[in-house]
Amino acid sequence: MSKIMQVLEQLGQDANLQTQTSIKSHVATAELDNELTEAIINKDEGSLKSLLNISNQTWCVVIHTPEDDESEINQSNIKAVSNG
Repeated sequence: MSKIMQVLEQLGQDANLQTQTSIKSHVATAELDNELTEAIINKDEGSLKSLLNISNQTWCVVIHTPEDDESEINQSNIKAVSNG
């Protein structure tokens, strides 16, 4: 797993590794599995996520409790936040 992470990191950091030819050459020297190599060369994000067993699900939960008192919200604080 660390080999693939190193390869992906290098591809992301090195501007010289942005062409199809340079990507193929770089990935070939890394000696990765054929499936991983093909996914990188073809820029197949779905296959790469599947092969690496990656899920990018994001969850956001807001829970209102009885202790939350909306009367405590200061209007000036809201304006300051909304104005950045």
